[in-house]
Amino acid sequence: MVMFGCVVAAGIRIITQTPLSRRDVLIVGLAFGAGLGVESVPAFLSHFPPMVGDLFGSAATSSGLVAIALNLILPQEQAATKTIRSQDDRAESV
Repeated sequence: MVMFGCVVAAGIRIITQTPLSRRDVLIVGLAFGAGLGVESVPAFLSHFPPMVGDLFGSAATSSGLVAIALNLILPQEQAATKTIRSQDDRAESV
């Protein structure tokens, strides 16, 4: 239990020291939610094939897999900021 607390404390320190974008906050929140959901309602996985239950049976694996999947699926925010900047530049030049 002490080791778990140390890992959580280190993770929280990393999260608080790094400025998070809206995308990052969404990924972290959904990953935490998936992990807590699996721990809170373990019967939920009984409706899926056994392999899914094996993969998502632990809060750590379900959180990690959800975070990895969302990181690959959700678009980066750089494209959105470039669009906003280019619109601002056009407005200033007019």
